[in-house]
Parts: sequence; structure tokens; C-alpha cells
Amino acid sequence: MKNRKLVLILMPAVVIIWGLIIYQVISWMGEDNLEQSAPATVVKQNLSNTVKDTFSLLLNYPDPFGFHPAINRETIRPGVKATPSKKWPTISFFGSVSTGKKKTTLASLRVNGNDIIMKPGDTCTGIRLVKVKKEEIVVSYHGEEREISRDTEKR
Repeated sequence: MKNRKLVLILMPAVVIIWGLIIYQVISWMGEDNLEQSAPATVVKQNLSNTVKDTFSLLLNYPDPFGFHPAINRETIRPGVKATPSKKWPTISFFGSVSTGKKKTTLASLRVNGNDIIMKPGDTCTGIRLVKVKKEEIVVSYHGEEREISRDTEKR
């Protein structure tokens, strides 16, 4: 008996709730048709009262992406050949590891953003690893040697 009374009370509530949901969905779908059928009114602005803004751009800054390198304006004397300076790539040394019985030492480098592991004598993109020490390495690029100390930045 109690179950029948509960069903009689809950059934109309369920019907009312589902009816409201279906009504909302139908009214939501019907709004698009009403908006399309209404004529659009175009408002024209009076362009004679507008003030024209004049400005000039200051374009005297360097290229932020590095596509066009800065022009080197060194004065060159006539008859003297300028020696082309070789631009070194950015090289960072992160540390070294000694492996095996032969004690081969490997160095962890970053050359122009690429991580590389090299051993002495290896060459990569024109850079030759000459010597590996505990806190620094010696690299050669087009015959010129440099010592690069270990980076201590936190990663």
C-alpha cells in the first residue's frame, strides 16, 4: 500500500520535470529560426564627423628574430683584405662522465640548443672536442681553440 502511494506522488513529478526539459530543448532549437526570419536593420554612421588619426611608426629597432643580421659598419682601408671573423656557435658544457675500464670520458654539451654527448676527438657541426677536464673542456672550431667552463645553472 505504501509503495502505491509513493508511485502516485512521484509519477506526476517525473512527468512535469521531463516536460520542462523537453520544452526547454524545443524552445532553444526554435530560437534560431525566429532570428533568421527577422529582417536585419543596418545602421549607417555619419563618417563626416570622424577624426582621422595620423601617426608614424619608428622602425629603427634590430630584428628580434635574427633573420637579418646587423650590418657590420667597420671601415676597411683600400688595398687591405679584411679577415672574415668566424662566428662561434653557442656552446654550453654541463659535465662529464667517465665510463668503463678504458676510462673513456664523455662530455655533455649543448651546441646551438641541441644536446650532444661527445668524447675527445669527436667532431659535430664543425666543433671538435679536444680535451675534457673535470670542470672545463677545450673545443676547436675552424682551427681556433677555446676553453669552456661548466655551466652551473639549476635545471
